[in-house]
Amino acid sequence: MDIPRPRFDPPLYHAALTYYSLPMDTRRVFVKVDARTLACGTAADAARRNLLAWVQVNEPAAGYPLRKAANADIAVVRTITLDAEYTPEPHRAHAVGLDLAQDLEQAGLVVPGLAVEDSGAGVHLVLPITPIRTADYGGGDSVNAAVALVVATDIKPRFAQAAERHGIAGRIKLDAFNISRIFSVPGMWRPGGLKPDEAAYLRDGYVRRWLPPYTADNPPGRRESHELARRIIAATRLVQAENKAQAEPTWLQAPVPLDLRERAAQGRIKRATLDLLDEAGPAGYQSASEADAALAAGLISAGLTTGEAYVLLLGSTRGDDALTRKGERHGETYLRRTVAHAAGFVGPVVERPTGLRVRYSTPEQTRQALVRDGRR
Repeated sequence: MDIPRPRFDPPLYHAALTYYSLPMDTRRVFVKVDARTLACGTAADAARRNLLAWVQVNEPAAGYPLRKAANADIAVVRTITLDAEYTPEPHRAHAVGLDLAQDLEQAGLVVPGLAVEDSGAGVHLVLPITPIRTADYGGGDSVNAAVALVVATDIKPRFAQAAERHGIAGRIKLDAFNISRIFSVPGMWRPGGLKPDEAAYLRDGYVRRWLPPYTADNPPGRRESHELARRIIAATRLVQAENKAQAEPTWLQAPVPLDLRERAAQGRIKRATLDLLDEAGPAGYQSASEADAALAAGLISAGLTTGEAYVLLLGSTRGDDALTRKGERHGETYLRRTVAHAAGFVGPVVERPTGLRVRYSTPEQTRQALVRDGRR
């Protein structure tokens, strides 16, 4: 007689809640009752009924109604989530996820020891960060936009490289990084038959878990990344500056002088960096994306506004190369994000109605100035 497999693993589930910095008795568990209905419930009951269920990863303010929160409702961001599925061969998604975790550790974006979750159809990466109070940085929507910007510039290129190494580039997608995300955590049940092409072992259902070496008896410790939080906070300044400018012409719509290259050459930029406009590919950097980022930062350091740097880069040999690499629609988005991210770290330049150009300081620049002045 076959013994039914358990559909819910309480020790694993509670260890996962600890890793996510969520209370053991969290009530923000949402069960998919039908195609259009999410109802509050429990992970155990959802598993018993063979239903999907998710936990709210970043919680809204105390007293918020028991329903899924939107990005604007999130009060504190403690965790960044990433999701990638490859349902025909989940083990290949696992390999990509493990590679990405290692790359992020080597880049200093996460603390060593990052846990990678086996979601059944792929991987979840859960990145603990130093908590960010959204009210301090323009609200939940502003922080969410900043997270998307950092993921696009600092994480997605590394993910694409990992996918390429494992032969599934273009067939696996990284998403699920909005701050209001609900996630199925280790110990929770994944019903079978969710995707027509899923691996055979998923068809009867699957208990989500961590990839080795982590288990319920050997759970990962929560190690929060200050560096990733710092980059997100820096990006919020750019997001807020752009939101403020929306009442006026946006930086993409603003009039752009024709002598942009000459203007940049008169600013603080190395000749070799400016010459990247005429070169394609890595051009001495580790990747074409790294060369693109270096050029964008150099142009803004030279005194160009975000919009000017974007227009100059878009119309250059390097811009043409990016459009070829990424495709025209995605290439333009990629270049906008590259320039916007550079402005967030170098400090965006804004031209006032009088024609005077000023540069906003990033949080890190402000901190360093305070240290130099002996005020911190």
